[in-house]
Amino acid sequence: MVENKKSPYRTITGCTFLFYEFQRMLPLLTDANSKSLLKDEIENNRVLQVNSIASRKRFVVEFKRRYAAVPAHFWQTWPNMSEAGRRAGLFYAILKTYKLVFDFHFNVTTKKWNSIPQFGIRNSS
Repeated sequence: MVENKKSPYRTITGCTFLFYEFQRMLPLLTDANSKSLLKDEIENNRVLQVNSIASRKRFVVEFKRRYAAVPAHFWQTWPNMSEAGRRAGLFYAILKTYKLVFDFHFNVTTKKWNSIPQFGIRNSS
């Protein structure tokens, strides 16, 4: 018998990091009729422009997770940010949504970055 352990990590799909697609879907996610708009999008493909209905379903699930991971006021300010700011903000939402990405970023990427000598940066001491 296989032991079923509860992992703190959520599955990450290929659509996790899609910037432009998420940007197009944000108005549907923030709308008061979000549930019906998202259902309609899965069926009719007006916004996502993704051929496979199975892919559209996965995208919507992941986008809803990402949207729910941060406070609603964040998404109200997100469209007014520069593109670089929106990309950083989306990365923040992804870090909040996926513990695996958060752990990897802070336990691997950040440690590696901090181990490299930062030439050109003055020490203020």
